[in-house]
Amino acid sequence: VTLIRAMEPARAAGVHRVVMTEHSPLQLRSEPRYRRMTREALRQVDATTVINRELEDYFRDELEVDPARLHLVPNAVDPAYAALATARRPRPADGAPFTFAFVGRLVPEKGLDTLLGALKRVRDGGVDARLVLA
Repeated sequence: VTLIRAMEPARAAGVHRVVMTEHSPLQLRSEPRYRRMTREALRQVDATTVINRELEDYFRDELEVDPARLHLVPNAVDPAYAALATARRPRPADGAPFTFAFVGRLVPEKGLDTLLGALKRVRDGGVDARLVLA
C-alpha cells in the first residue's frame, strides 16, 4: 500500500529507480487485496528483491515478475550460524537474566507470539529471563 501511494510523489521528486522488497509470502497468499495491490506495485517498480528462493519462485511463477527485474538478496543471518549459536547455549554472566531481544515491526507475521511462548517456557523452566523490544 505504502509503495503504491509513494510511487507518484517519488517520481515527481526525481527518484529515478524504485525497488520493492518483500520478506514474506504470508500476506500475499492469504489476503487477496494485498496480492492485488502488490501486483499493481510490481507493474510500477524498476526492480523487486526477495529474501529467499520460495519468494523468488512465487514472484516469478505466481505474480509473473520478469526474471530480469527480480533479484534474490538473502537475509544477512546465515541459518547455519544461528544453529551453531543455539548449540553453544550461551549463559548470562554473573546471575544476570537471560535476555531475549526482538527488533522488528509488531505485526503477526513477525512471529512475536512464538518468542513470547519461548520466553514463557524458559521462565517456567526456572531461568531468570527478560525480553527487550527495540
